[in-house]
Amino acid sequence: MAKKALIIGFICICVMFVVSGVTFLRESGVLRDRPEPQYLSDEEAEFRPVYEQLSDGEKAAYEALLRGIDGMKGVIPLPRDIDGDVYSRLYCIIEKQEAEFFYLDSVFNTAKIVGEAKMNYREAADLVEWKRYELDAVVNKAMKAIEGAGSETQRARRIHDYLIRSCTYNIGKDEKYAATAYGCLVEREANCEGYAKAFNLLASKAGLKSVLITGKNDKGENHAWNQVNIDGQWYNVDVTWDDTDVSGVIRNNYFLCDDESFGRTHFADNKYFQSFECGDNSRDYYVSNDLVADSFGKTEEILRCEIKKGNDEIRIKFTDEELFETFGKNFIDNQRVFEIALECGADIGGMTAVTLEENAQNMVVTVILN
Repeated sequence: MAKKALIIGFICICVMFVVSGVTFLRESGVLRDRPEPQYLSDEEAEFRPVYEQLSDGEKAAYEALLRGIDGMKGVIPLPRDIDGDVYSRLYCIIEKQEAEFFYLDSVFNTAKIVGEAKMNYREAADLVEWKRYELDAVVNKAMKAIEGAGSETQRARRIHDYLIRSCTYNIGKDEKYAATAYGCLVEREANCEGYAKAFNLLASKAGLKSVLITGKNDKGENHAWNQVNIDGQWYNVDVTWDDTDVSGVIRNNYFLCDDESFGRTHFADNKYFQSFECGDNSRDYYVSNDLVADSFGKTEEILRCEIKKGNDEIRIKFTDEELFETFGKNFIDNQRVFEIALECGADIGGMTAVTLEENAQNMVVTVILN
């Protein structure tokens, strides 16, 4: 009996140690209640092109983060431990691509292994809820401006133009929401990242696949823009650089461009995901409107055609640097543009001057007949 009691007592002590150990491990975070791996539905994933580039393990972590941030959870358990660098990459993808998470703060992760994500938010939950309501209201208003655009090109165009008309570029101001869709759409003031996030948000609502791209411009400065999928082809869009901040003036230099022309001034870093190849230039504003000049004769042809249409603001894009640089000398200085106007039968009685604007980055000239 004594031996049996001793064995039972030993077993009880072992059980107590095991229970205490498990409790300690849970409280210390070594053992956690793990959520089962979940994945976005096909409908949710359809307008998240970057999600499709992730591995299955990354997709499960992405889904957990997405749900947790949407619910403003302070701590989000992940389905399994992941490498700290992988976590940082996923966090940055979400922060850049999920435009509705304007309240998510940027943080720098230093942990080598991450099993649960600790979140920082810009505002308290009640204030975020109000700002979400404000953003939803503006998005609904914006979508009304996009209604009636049948083709994907028309939808992208209306989003591009809507943002330019409604937002002003934030120049060097330390605004909390300048780099968010909320800043662009609600506060109507944003930097390049804010413009790009707003484009992403409206594009997804309009049934377009779009991603935000980060990188450098031709001056070596940090910059952000978009790529959007139109009828199965990817194109580059930079709403920020098309916004002149002059009322009623909308540029088209950076709308639906291919990599060849866009790549002269934009350099994607591909830090968090691989940007898409944009090889088609047929929807480029200048190509689709036959405003590309590759010779002196073609330049005259464009001028004649646009003057006959009654356009008093004519944009021409050049493929040859010498043609671009000598345009002013060949057509303005010697008043050749007036001669062409007369030959076309235009009434130049009230025309007193010609204003020439040059965009060397894109080799584009704008001729304004005053």
